[in-house]
Amino acid sequence: MALTLKHVGARSYTEITINGVRYGFGRGVERDDVPDWWIEKHVLPDIANGGTAWQVISTKGKAQGKSAIAALEAADAAPEPVVEVEPEPEPEPEPEPEPEPEPVVVTSEDLQPEVEEITAEPEPEEETMSASDVTDEMLMGAGFSAGMTRAQMQNWCSSRGIATINRDTKASLTGKARQYLAEGNE
Repeated sequence: MALTLKHVGARSYTEITINGVRYGFGRGVERDDVPDWWIEKHVLPDIANGGTAWQVISTKGKAQGKSAIAALEAADAAPEPVVEVEPEPEPEPEPEPEPEPEPVVVTSEDLQPEVEEITAEPEPEEETMSASDVTDEMLMGAGFSAGMTRAQMQNWCSSRGIATINRDTKASLTGKARQYLAEGNE
C-alpha cells in the first residue's frame, strides 16, 4: 500500500471498521493495511478541514526516492557518449561600404523659412443649456438639491412661502421649487 495511517488523537485507543474489517489503533500506532481509497475518501478531507486525530504518511515518496537514487547510480556507471566537435563555419565576407552621397548646393532661397498661412478658426459656440438644466443649477445655488430628504425639501419650500401638503413627494417638491425659481421669486 502507498499510504500509512497513524492515530495521533486524544483517545488512547480507537477502531475503524471498513467493509466489516476492524482496524484498531493505539495512540501513535501506524498501519499500512488500511485501504488507500478509504484514507483518501474519509481521512484526508478531515485533515484538510482541521482534524487532528490522524496523520497520513506516504510511503510512495520513499519508494520513489530509492528508485531515483538507483537511476542516478546507473547513469554514473554508464560510459559517457563521445561527442564530435563540428568545425566552425567560415565567416562571411564584409559588405562593401556604401559610396558617400554627393554634396548638395544650398542657396539663400533654400535658407528662408517657410511661413504657414494661419487662418482664424471660428471659436466653438458654447453649448446652450436647456431650461431644466438652468433651473437645476439655480436650485443648487439656492440650496435645494435632489439629495435632500423629503422633510428637508418641505422645510426649504415652506421657508420661501411655497405651499406644501403631507402627500407631496420629493419629485413634486422639486417641481414646486423649479417653478418658484423659474418665476424669479428668489
